[in-house]
Amino acid sequence: MGVRDTDSPLAPPAPPGPPAPQERMQNFLHTLHENVCQLVGAAAASLGRELYGAQGLARAVCDALLAAPRLPDHWLRRVLRSALRPLLLHCPPATYRDVALPLLRHAAPLMVVHLSQRWEYVTSLYESGKLEEESGSESQEVLEDMLVRHLTREHLEVLKVSLVEGTVSTEYSNVEMEEDICGGGGGSRAPDHVSELGAMVLADPVAGPAVLHTILRALTWNDSTSSLRACALAMPALRSALASGAVGAADADGALAAALHALRLHGQHDANQAALLALALQAYEALRPVFPGVSCVLAAIPDVDAADLRRLDDKLAAANTRPAKLDKSKRDLFKKITSKLIGRNVGQLFKKEVFILDLPTMHVPKDKPRNAVDAPEGAGIDNLFANAPT
Repeated sequence: MGVRDTDSPLAPPAPPGPPAPQERMQNFLHTLHENVCQLVGAAAASLGRELYGAQGLARAVCDALLAAPRLPDHWLRRVLRSALRPLLLHCPPATYRDVALPLLRHAAPLMVVHLSQRWEYVTSLYESGKLEEESGSESQEVLEDMLVRHLTREHLEVLKVSLVEGTVSTEYSNVEMEEDICGGGGGSRAPDHVSELGAMVLADPVAGPAVLHTILRALTWNDSTSSLRACALAMPALRSALASGAVGAADADGALAAALHALRLHGQHDANQAALLALALQAYEALRPVFPGVSCVLAAIPDVDAADLRRLDDKLAAANTRPAKLDKSKRDLFKKITSKLIGRNVGQLFKKEVFILDLPTMHVPKDKPRNAVDAPEGAGIDNLFANAPT
């Protein structure tokens, strides 16, 4: 049932000769699925309120596109990119509860389970060494790894539209999608607060935990681009969930632990390191007054200095009386506390520092002569003929 994606760069080449009946049926199912997704997305952009006012729209979309168990990654990617994302992007505020919220109630729990299982599988491939073998870039394991990465980024784009009203253009072509995936995913400033739909989603008892857990888990999955995108959504989502009372003590510890784990995994990349340090510090600053036990997560860092933790708590307590901002002293102190966790490149793991002590002093004349004739030792013309035969 749709085992190929002809639009994907990972698609295998078609065999020569006329297609077999089984392949013709697969192509028909795939084309039908693709056309339905494109039709739903186009209707969301063009019909507007006439579409969103239809009774049972969310249930019909979920039953038609997301009801089948264990959908392949490339099928889910098409649903997210071509159907679900346009539906949420063009949804009027008046129909948030009737359309957008039911869609996310169905899709968010499904996706967090599916992506968690897929990343566990990809992680097992890395641990077993199958992705490191020299079997070429066309092996099944490599293709599955790439598909899981692309699917994760697609789902984060859907969450971005749902939570913070993503600033991407309405028409999102395949070329732009591939450029965005290869380029690392945008350098726009991270939002501070969620949108009206985002607050509604995070306060929902079904969709809220699933969305928040997806973002926090995406921080720690083995894809630096997905981690960076999730980092931009994590703090607004955490603030909104905290304000709605949907965060418990265990959730607070897990959120800070996820940021620190991501810092260990992706800290070798400068962009990820800066974003994750800011996220971890902001999360600690927001959670510490409500959940004092969250300090135990930092205290569990190997070789951490208790005096530094006390100084950080004092700075955060003093900052509560002033407008919240990340000043340099807090960032430097937090980076010092977490320095043992920050991941480094393989080329820097076993670097031996070289220190040369007691170097001789170099005497540099203050006023250099303009030419050789004005030098104290002269031009040295007589030395040219010193060894000449007489």
